[in-house]
Amino acid sequence: MDTDMENGRHRVFNFKIGKLDPELINEKLEKVFNSLECAAKVNIALGFVLRDIETSKFRYFYAHENNTLFEKSHLLYNMEDLKSLKSKVESLDLVESCARERQTTKWKFTLLTNVTVFAALLKNIPMGCSNIAIPGPLLENKTVNCLVSNKITKKEVYNDNMCLFRAISLHLAGVRGAEEETSKTFNSFIAKTGYDPASFNGVTIDDIPIVEEIVKLNIYIYDIDLQDGKFIGELVRRSINKFDEKIQLLQKSKCEMKAKFSQVESVINSKLSCIMEKLNQRVGGNLGKKFEYEDECVEDEEEKDVSTQFLQIQKNQFLDLRNHFDRYINTLPVFGFNSGKYDLNLIKTYLLTYLINTKESEPTVIKKANSFVSFKFGDVQFLDIMNFLGGATSLDSFLKAYKASETKGYFPYEWFDNPEKLEYTSLPPYEDFFSKLRNNNPLNKEYCDYKRLVDSGITEQDALKKLRLKSIPMTGRQNYQYLQQIWIDEKMQTFRDFLRWYNNKDVVPTLDAMQKMIKFYHGKDIDMLKLGCTLPNLANICLHKSTSTNFYPFCESDKDLLEKIRADMTETMKLLGNSSYGYQIMDRSRHTETLYLGDEKTHKAINGKMFKKLNTVAQDLYEVELLKAKVEHREPIIVGFFILQYAKLRMLELYYNFFDKFCDVNKFEELEMDTDSLYIALAEEDLYDCILPEKRKEWNEMRASDCTDKFKADAVCNFFPRTCCAEHIKHDKREPGLFKEEFRCTEMLCLCSKTYCCYDEKSDKIKFSSKGLNKRTIEESGEGALVKYRRVLDEAVNEKSTNRGFKTMKHSVVTYEQTKKGLSYFYPKRKVQADGIHTKPLDL
Repeated sequence: MDTDMENGRHRVFNFKIGKLDPELINEKLEKVFNSLECAAKVNIALGFVLRDIETSKFRYFYAHENNTLFEKSHLLYNMEDLKSLKSKVESLDLVESCARERQTTKWKFTLLTNVTVFAALLKNIPMGCSNIAIPGPLLENKTVNCLVSNKITKKEVYNDNMCLFRAISLHLAGVRGAEEETSKTFNSFIAKTGYDPASFNGVTIDDIPIVEEIVKLNIYIYDIDLQDGKFIGELVRRSINKFDEKIQLLQKSKCEMKAKFSQVESVINSKLSCIMEKLNQRVGGNLGKKFEYEDECVEDEEEKDVSTQFLQIQKNQFLDLRNHFDRYINTLPVFGFNSGKYDLNLIKTYLLTYLINTKESEPTVIKKANSFVSFKFGDVQFLDIMNFLGGATSLDSFLKAYKASETKGYFPYEWFDNPEKLEYTSLPPYEDFFSKLRNNNPLNKEYCDYKRLVDSGITEQDALKKLRLKSIPMTGRQNYQYLQQIWIDEKMQTFRDFLRWYNNKDVVPTLDAMQKMIKFYHGKDIDMLKLGCTLPNLANICLHKSTSTNFYPFCESDKDLLEKIRADMTETMKLLGNSSYGYQIMDRSRHTETLYLGDEKTHKAINGKMFKKLNTVAQDLYEVELLKAKVEHREPIIVGFFILQYAKLRMLELYYNFFDKFCDVNKFEELEMDTDSLYIALAEEDLYDCILPEKRKEWNEMRASDCTDKFKADAVCNFFPRTCCAEHIKHDKREPGLFKEEFRCTEMLCLCSKTYCCYDEKSDKIKFSSKGLNKRTIEESGEGALVKYRRVLDEAVNEKSTNRGFKTMKHSVVTYEQTKKGLSYFYPKRKVQADGIHTKPLDL
């Protein structure tokens, strides 16, 4: 069944279709074109089914704006646009477009179910509105006639919404005959359209064909804006070229140039004043003391002096510095835990409506999928603490890591599903604190974790240390009694009082932990809440602060770059170091810009070349996603690639220069390898015992001079940390390039990359990795991780897993439960042998 849904400027067409045929898709596009009442930017997505050729299972992929056929939306205004879009569809490999969503090559395209066309509508916006302010630089431009007043009388100010007709009349009759021609054209337009002249608000885009018929001209409309002091023009409306002559017009936009300068450091003002004095001397004192940006592209013959241009550049740089300083001191950071994914998505509909419609303030946002990295309006900036931490860090573990003075409270999240419950006069029962999302009762979780560790055989002290607890945790019932006592002590009357207590209970320890975190970065001369929005930002600042090395393209003299980086980065903690590496090789070409705009500005954004997609937030309020017009790679990308390639080289050096050269091949076997780690099985208790007897003397001689401060990792023999003395043992824990023992166990089950389970029979400890799965779900399942991994390997079956969490859907937050093929027996990177364990390289 075909459907058509419209919400403001967002219109979605969905067509049932059973055959993957470009001609059928183009037929649907033609239906869309015929039903559109205005121009639109459109994109296409397919709904389809894939089949696993081994198991014959099916999987449906629904059409969504995140998996469209084109990266950018395409303008659909006239038959020429439709023909161009059809041609692009015909040129696509549609089967490949569907296949790119598959998990493995076993999944083959089976059926196309539907085609969805997403249209961002370019609805009517009147041109020539009398209440729109024209930017000052445009008024001062002598080559542009802004039509603000009568050029002949110089007294009459235009305020009648007839700028379009005056612009055409200037082209047809010149300045002298413009007014007469304007009245004539306007009267003909009113006669054809039947509009009321008394309530005329300007010509809309859809009215332009009527004006073209009257004046016999092809009319092209351009919108103009100011970005970084430069005029940027966007084609708003193209003509179908029915006539011999054409006219190109600028459409007025609500564009204001506001300059806000606060008092900054005296040195900046002093420098600016000094530069201004020098510039005044060169141009005859015409500049005065205006601190405004200079045009660095001097064209007049008398101003071609190079030193004058240099002073103008210097002046602009100091103005940039002062603006940056002004933003820095005035910005108020507001942080929350997981607020970018949850809290802001809950309130954004109300907050954005107030900011844009009431305050006329457009926020500056940075988004990653449906999560806000930064949300800034005015001088207030919302940040998420989660972006400064490692992945999957909970609030509880964050507070424990920074040894906060208090811990978070307990709350029956899933019981509290109605605001009316705020008026309840007592706590809900103990059982109502159970969380389906976490599959446990938070009141009893710490005690269960503690008891499980103690029952496994480790001491109480070790269990408390592992859980970062100071004392044996209370049971669930004891915690419930504690909450009941809080209710009495705080003289609570309703559940509303308990909610207020719980919120305050979260704030105090979080603030304590944040202060300690901020203090850590202050020790590195970094203001974490002002200079970065994420951990990679801060890591990149640490990288540049920790080194005096200048980064530039490789040449022959850069062979010692490794030593420079190693010397400078040794003291940087692991998490910061890893984040810095990823920041250097980030693909910035995939970054987009998210804007929240009212109806009129949304029209302009849709029409822009960088438009990608549109979502409706509220009535006449839209979320617009744009591609970046300019991508700046300002980071030393060579550092990131160097670290990646050096890690691979280091693994090869370890194997060929140590294992292959010194060790008995019958006493070791590789299990799994990652970029910078190796999991290996040994036939001896210690790695040293695997060295060939005839090679031990050579190895001992090579390591005899290790106890020196000049020791460093190399490609010949220095692969492992030293054991010579306490000082060097401590030093080598943080020395880059050395292989440290991460975990020792008696059994390891390796399924695929980053999916393994290690079990030590002596200590009864388990360490496992499950890429793409929620580790907590596996840990808290009845069987445990070890049983699941063993079953997959022994029985050659796939183990299902259930992920639970929050997600944003249609600008609201919902919980989800997703059952997926968690642990897979299939391993595509090598050939699995008949025993189901050993592998060989692929025949490539």
